[in-house]
Amino acid sequence: MKKIIYVLTFLLVLNVMVVKAADLSTTCTNEELERIKELAKKVEINYEYELKEINQNGETVKYPIFSLIATNLNNDLKVVISSKNKEFEKKSDSTTSKLSGFAEGDRVVVTIKAFVPNKCSGKTVLSKTIKIPYYNRFFENEKCKNYPEFKYCSEFTDTIINNNKFYDEFELYLANLQKTNNVEISEKESNTLLILSFIIIIIIILGVAIYKFIVIKRKKDEL
Repeated sequence: MKKIIYVLTFLLVLNVMVVKAADLSTTCTNEELERIKELAKKVEINYEYELKEINQNGETVKYPIFSLIATNLNNDLKVVISSKNKEFEKKSDSTTSKLSGFAEGDRVVVTIKAFVPNKCSGKTVLSKTIKIPYYNRFFENEKCKNYPEFKYCSEFTDTIINNNKFYDEFELYLANLQKTNNVEISEKESNTLLILSFIIIIIIILGVAIYKFIVIKRKKDEL
């Protein structure tokens, strides 16, 4: 009878230990969560684009289609774009994945979640907001080729640039540029005049000095 009690007690203790061990293996510890967060920090999201062309009122109009590229993906992470119900797929032979179909000006929230065989799974460990810029349709304009430093001649902008905004600002840019050039020319002319005046004064002083020297020498010779 005692042996049976001992066996039952042993089995009960063993069962408790197994249950605790199993529960411990599925617990989301702080160490595990920090490990996953460090993996998430390494994930980088960049964008690329492809220009498409459409005919609009007899005119060819270019518009960009953007793609987001995620690098440094890991099997312990799930990287998703909830607003579009899309997920970057981690293939076994690559740590990079691409999602297409994003428009200029989109603000895309990328959520990175834990994807592990414990209670950390499904927890959001990092969130990134990617702001896709606007493609500048004046980028290849003749004015931008002649004045590439004009602020609305970059390939991408933070806002939409329409005709009125571009040409109005360009006229102001030219006016300011002309004013700056005129000031520089005026300064150069002033500097040149100052130098010439200085040279003339030096010549006059030297001339007077030489004349006085000759006059004094002649008087000495006459004596």
